[in-house]
Amino acid sequence: MKISGFIFFGVILSAYALGFSSPVFTKNIIWEEFSRWTVSVNSNFGYGCKIESSDQDLMLVVGFDNSDGTAFVAFADDSWRSIEEGKEYELEMDFDGDEFWGDTFTGMRDSSDRGVLVLWGDGSAGSTFDDWLRDIAIHHRLNIQYDGKRVGSVSLRGTTEAI
Repeated sequence: MKISGFIFFGVILSAYALGFSSPVFTKNIIWEEFSRWTVSVNSNFGYGCKIESSDQDLMLVVGFDNSDGTAFVAFADDSWRSIEEGKEYELEMDFDGDEFWGDTFTGMRDSSDRGVLVLWGDGSAGSTFDDWLRDIAIHHRLNIQYDGKRVGSVSLRGTTEAI
């Protein structure tokens, strides 16, 4: 996925996180780059922070919406051609082959980009999202499975610094 994909996906993610059905104007302000991660704030997230990275074709975006305290995780991959807008997908994630997580993600797509998004209601300390952030910070690789098949994997190198 190209840098322009990051911009597109940020706009779509903003729209979903804020409950809009179509993309809205968004301003992404890059704060810093660490290893393979870009740390930024986004005007549509109440200037909440997000980190994003890609590994081969898989992109991972993780962040907070300061306007309502929502935390989110999104994955996108150009090869996920069967993703349907609004359809729910049960994904399983593992960190280095252990620390298994699972959740229901919602499909997002346009003519060229496809991805899935999950909103976690609370990004505060002690929340599920807080635990998930700890796992991405201390592990080396995140693997994603759908229907028992591996559909993606992303390196977590540099995540500790980015978080």
